[in-house]
Amino acid sequence: MILWLKKKVLSAVYSKNPGCTIASADDCRYWCDLAVKSGERITFSHCGGLGDLLFSLHFCREFAGYYGINGYDFHIYTVDNAPPGLGVAAADFIKPLLENLPEIGKVTIGYDLPADANEVALGNYWKQKINFGATDIRSWYYNLTTVHLPREFWKPVIQADADYRHQDKILFSYTGRYCNVHIDCGQLKQFREHLVFIGTAGEYETFCRSFFDLEYQPCENMLEMAQYMAGAKGFIGGQSGIYSLAECMKIPRILLAPEFVKSDGVIIPGPHNNHPIGGWCEDVASTEKMVFAVKSLLAKE
Repeated sequence: MILWLKKKVLSAVYSKNPGCTIASADDCRYWCDLAVKSGERITFSHCGGLGDLLFSLHFCREFAGYYGINGYDFHIYTVDNAPPGLGVAAADFIKPLLENLPEIGKVTIGYDLPADANEVALGNYWKQKINFGATDIRSWYYNLTTVHLPREFWKPVIQADADYRHQDKILFSYTGRYCNVHIDCGQLKQFREHLVFIGTAGEYETFCRSFFDLEYQPCENMLEMAQYMAGAKGFIGGQSGIYSLAECMKIPRILLAPEFVKSDGVIIPGPHNNHPIGGWCEDVASTEKMVFAVKSLLAKE
């Protein structure tokens, strides 16, 4: 009953976004395939959050490769107030990162799709009959096609030129979403000289008021953030768009797992996920495991 109600609420919320209402058929498995039969250049579109968008890139890469598409465009649906979709500021933040990917050509943002776009609507994953609370986020999109794709989640899907100014430090992010009350981030104070906070200025100020002061690295956009990640010792943070970036890059990473996520990691990619994910990572759900994981990461050569 709870799952049914959750899906009804999500469907109602996301139906307000044009990117989630393109198709009317109940069977969504053919939507992506039909878009490429014309042989024209395709435009993947997305109407969800930053993390969901980043995790869709695995599907985009494999789907385009299957059909022999050397490049494609990307459209981000935006709204004045998110959800549904992204706000304009968030879309502008991720746009340079997408434009930096060699397989992506033109990146557009807005409430409406460009008139000449041959759309592959990734937002239709919300119409699937799956349990969104118990599946790997990246797997959602693979039900939008009838073809078999390898799901090579262990390979990095995002790369960026490294900025090594924080090469001996761990980048750290803390948001108010999905916080685990059993993890005391105040215990990270012992590693303060090895940590650099990334995220919004508001998130940084909130963390300092709640726990302790530490170095802060502002980021103009997500491409710049990816460059810092590529040159840093690793990343630690909760489930957020920033963690999704670290996961897609396969840099050494520690996930502060949400309280409702089981230790075997079904929602968030983690070391015990059903799919190999590549690179060093740990998902922790207690203060003790967090401290041990940070020590292990700092000890890595």
